[in-house]
Amino acid sequence: MFLTSHALWLCYDRRHLKARAYKNISIEASFKPRRYQERAIRDGWEIVQQDQFASERLPNNVPGPPLRARGVTHQPMIWRKYRPDRHYCLLEELYREPDFSIEKLIYLVNVSTGEQQLIEGTTWIDWDQRGRLAFARAGKLFASLDPNTHPLQVREIADFNGNTPASLIAPYQEKKW
Repeated sequence: MFLTSHALWLCYDRRHLKARAYKNISIEASFKPRRYQERAIRDGWEIVQQDQFASERLPNNVPGPPLRARGVTHQPMIWRKYRPDRHYCLLEELYREPDFSIEKLIYLVNVSTGEQQLIEGTTWIDWDQRGRLAFARAGKLFASLDPNTHPLQVREIADFNGNTPASLIAPYQEKKW
């Protein structure tokens, strides 16, 4: 995420690279959930409900992970973003899983009727600048046909599944910071 025109945040837990400056850009490498919140708010999402996540110790006689603890959701975090015409909105619910990962449920909500449709399998979703629903699923990018039709009437914009990076050996002079 670009923090400013000269600062970049990488969601990358590298203990030896907390923050560094390179010529004209400062790089922060960390895993900070608040950075995700900053980005979401910057992009027009709003928090509807704060989370209440916890961990729970497992009794010794219960099989489970080596940590002897599991994640628990007492209350999911809920985010919302309206389509520019406010006829629809996206709701994103975040739940803490027993293995401490986060499970996302994303719903398309018709504001006038309250009808909710679960949108499964997306890795990214948002409204584009034209008010169309745009999302990524299974290596493909999709967008609504028209902002005036139902948002889930979509067409494939691009298929990135065939794009695999070539393996290259870095030149010797480029192997040092």
